[in-house]
Amino acid sequence: LHLIDADSAWFQIPGRGRFKGRFYGINAPECHKRHVRTGKVRSARCASDDEYFGMGAYLIAKQLLVGKQLTLDCPRKRNGRCRTGGFGRILVMIRIGDTDVMEALVARGAAWTFTKYPSSNRKRLCALEERARKRGAGMWAIGRAQVEARMRAKTRKWYRLRDAICQR
Repeated sequence: LHLIDADSAWFQIPGRGRFKGRFYGINAPECHKRHVRTGKVRSARCASDDEYFGMGAYLIAKQLLVGKQLTLDCPRKRNGRCRTGGFGRILVMIRIGDTDVMEALVARGAAWTFTKYPSSNRKRLCALEERARKRGAGMWAIGRAQVEARMRAKTRKWYRLRDAICQR
């Protein structure tokens, strides 16, 4: 595993190679990345905030994931292949034992429910995000209005529809 930011990583599957994955159903604040090499692969890693809490989200994801034995799955197309998201990354669902990593990131205030695209786990993620906001976890410590004010315009655009989509 090479964590790029709080919602994407390179994964190594023994005997099957590497692939770049995007965490299914969530989106995390953006961080400024610096270029790194991991073996023969050129990649990036968070270095500072681009959006509020980008680096904080990365550090929470790093604590959850790095050095752990992961179980990966993916939402599938009709032909059985894994679905891909933006930039051709495979959408991944990650577990560490009984822990759903995407749920853990949202519950800790390190990610949002990604309501821009359909997701089979949206209702659960929406509820976890609501609880994280009420508790002031992670990014939510400064309040929803302040978090939204510090989002990139692109993030804010889809996030403003979040409440109506989460109610469905």
